[in-house]
Amino acid sequence: MSHISSLAGPQITPGQDILIDSTTATQTLGTYIETADGRGFRYACVGATALVPGKLYQSPVQDTTNQNPSGGLAVAAAAIGATSVTLTGSLTLALNLMAGGFLSVNVTPGQGYPYRIKGNTAVSSAANCVVTLDDPLVIALTTSSKVVMTIHPYNGVVVNPTTATGSPVGIAPFTTAATDFGWLQTRGPSVYLNDSSTAVVSASRRPQRPQVRSRRWRLRCLKSAMPCKLA
Repeated sequence: MSHISSLAGPQITPGQDILIDSTTATQTLGTYIETADGRGFRYACVGATALVPGKLYQSPVQDTTNQNPSGGLAVAAAAIGATSVTLTGSLTLALNLMAGGFLSVNVTPGQGYPYRIKGNTAVSSAANCVVTLDDPLVIALTTSSKVVMTIHPYNGVVVNPTTATGSPVGIAPFTTAATDFGWLQTRGPSVYLNDSSTAVVSASRRPQRPQVRSRRWRLRCLKSAMPCKLA
């Protein structure tokens, strides 16, 4: 085990070192840990391409067909206290793809309530995907209700493109293989590939996306331990 990745501070007992990847999850996605020198990391599942150390990564690109379409997804009626929602439209979703993400009601009845997703059944161009929730429905849903879903931001992270298509979630400290599990740095001193000749660090604890000018490596202190959504 490398001394530079020894863990300390507010944390759970880690089952996986920072400079190691794993084919199976040893932590809950988004779990936060710190090293003794104050660097912070969050646990992530890598997308289809392996991590490159020093590059910025973002949350998965939103699926505007099967997860977050304009107008929302149709649902079957569900009573107050129900812990599952049935999506009645034709969708394609892998088993438990949405686990750890959120379902929110965007067309009343029930509008404005978010629910953490526990899991979902697999469907392929088929209706009646069942989404299981961690908490029961507060307001009953009818067939007039519509919902949208958001995948966990650390489930299937991808390299942040010049024009971001998701929320920035951290810097890769290690070459974690595609679809494997590992850590992304979100706080403290970090070397990263910057798309700007002048790095921008926010005083509000929210990392800012650099202006695109030239590519160069910089050593900067990351200000936030949390993923953010840029305006």
